Amino acid sequence: MNKARTLADVTGLDALPVAAALSGEQAEALRASTQAWIAWVRGDDTITGTALAAALTHHSSRDPLLVLAHRGSWAEGDPTTGHTDPLTDDAAGRLLASGAPDPDISDRIIDGVGRVLDEATRNDAEHAGALAVQAFIAWDQDNTIAAELWAREAMQHDDRCSLARLVYAAVSRGVLPEWKNR
Repeated sequence: MNKARTLADVTGLDALPVAAALSGEQAEALRASTQAWIAWVRGDDTITGTALAAALTHHSSRDPLLVLAHRGSWAEGDPTTGHTDPLTDDAAGRLLASGAPDPDISDRIIDGVGRVLDEATRNDAEHAGALAVQAFIAWDQDNTIAAELWAREAMQHDDRCSLARLVYAAVSRGVLPEWKNR
């Protein structure tokens, strides 16, 4: 881990969004799971895989984790627009195009995903979501072999998992992360 920065110093975690359109139990589960991820990324090893699992099953809570893994911060604005919400104006693509992934945070998120997989029940959506996150981070780190394996396994659990399908399509077509094309 970078000695100059610890995971506890990661900025913007309190601003991780959950889709406003969600309500009721699903929204509360995603919010609680998102808060668990914030604590996990900051170094709280007491967080369980069960607490982390829900956030991996819905794009509104999963996608900010992917941006966090790549950028190292959720709060840093998009360099082209100044936005801090990567889910608006196609900013997610621009954020991911901005440079190589942050290995410290990526590794911490991968460890959390591993904890989810270790503790998950046989819920196919939980497994697919966790494996798809691993696949995306592997692809983003230019590990296409692992990305393809995890994407395939995710699709075996849930063939409708859009993130797994996206990663599999990218790997199959030889699409590299934007930072590799610089």
